[in-house]
Amino acid sequence: MSKTIFKETQKFREVWIWLIMLLSATLITWLFVQSATSPNTSAWDGIIALIVLVAVTVLLYVMELEVRLDDKKLSFSYFPFIGVRTYPLEQIESLTLIRYNSLLKFGGWGIRYNFHYWVYNTGGNHGILVKTSKKTFLLGTQQPEAAAMAVEWFNQHKLNHHAN
Repeated sequence: MSKTIFKETQKFREVWIWLIMLLSATLITWLFVQSATSPNTSAWDGIIALIVLVAVTVLLYVMELEVRLDDKKLSFSYFPFIGVRTYPLEQIESLTLIRYNSLLKFGGWGIRYNFHYWVYNTGGNHGILVKTSKKTFLLGTQQPEAAAMAVEWFNQHKLNHHAN
């Protein structure tokens, strides 16, 4: 049985996101009522806008980043877009805890690419930079202290593994 070193589940739960969604819902509802009472517009415009808003709201609510490091592998998933991806520790060259500005460096949060590597996050400004022989990617974390301990554990594990 594997020993869990680090596990974190993140969702989009920042208040500002939901305030924007509430403001958007209010605006779209108002536009829908206006279009329904106006002879010059179709109610379908409002219905389509409302459907899109509900779909985006549900998507933001169910999106979930899960990261797990155990004594054999690193794995992560980003529901509903990415199923579980697993990297045996032997394939990982390095793990580094970094601080970054997701808005400036990647243009926002979620699943992003900056022409160097992919980032998977839901908020915050810390992440675990993972380098394998084939790719580099960043896993956001809202638990930087626990992530730092996991990175330290990994570095010690690599050192002990190479010494043997």
